[in-house]
Amino acid sequence: SIIIVGLAPAAHGANRTGRMFTGDRSGDFLFAALHRLGFANQALSQSREDGLKLQGVYIVATSRCAPPNNRPLPEEVARCAPFLDQELA
Repeated sequence: SIIIVGLAPAAHGANRTGRMFTGDRSGDFLFAALHRLGFANQALSQSREDGLKLQGVYIVATSRCAPPNNRPLPEEVARCAPFLDQELA
């Protein structure tokens, strides 16, 4: 099993689509790689309703919301740490 930890939901990616790395270029790369390795049933992730299924991989983020300029401040990461801890548990 794999856990992938992203920095934060991107404003025009996960924040818009509701799924981490979906709708942005990093997601295009990530889901294509997960598909090639057998962790995803398809290579594209475009929305929560696109039929993507992950197996043996869990994706979380250090921050819960899209930060200004896609760069969370250390204080924002610290405030969200309990949520990340719960996800990882």
